[in-house]
Amino acid sequence: SDLTMVHQHPIQDKFDLMKPLLDRATRRPFHQAYDNFVINFCIPLLHSLGMSKNAFQSKTSASSQIVYRYQAFPCIRVVRPGEFSIGPHCDTAYGHSLGNLNFHIPLTTVFGTNALYTESHPGREDWHPLTAKSPGIGYL
Repeated sequence: SDLTMVHQHPIQDKFDLMKPLLDRATRRPFHQAYDNFVINFCIPLLHSLGMSKNAFQSKTSASSQIVYRYQAFPCIRVVRPGEFSIGPHCDTAYGHSLGNLNFHIPLTTVFGTNALYTESHPGREDWHPLTAKSPGIGYL
């Protein structure tokens, strides 16, 4: 279905809307798609970028020494028109590592006030929106 119309879904309570993801059996297809995305897209992309920038400090084969870890279940935010999601913040203030990376995968077109805002570097406060004309375009 068209996710741009989620605000018109018959289930309006967000907890009820997301409830199927609380049950292991009903969330299995979603979780498998998430694991597949991380293992077959995110990790190879990050590894390739790291190798191209000589980011790995190892005298042996870098590929054999690197361990990638990722969040077991993603953070999912549903923000409907007129709602507030989360204000400017730094993930390290919430206990995340400096090495933490975020992928933003909007499921609808994002622009203006419905976009996720980010800084060019932590602490610069030069906020700018991450916009996308097509759903599924991700940002790193």
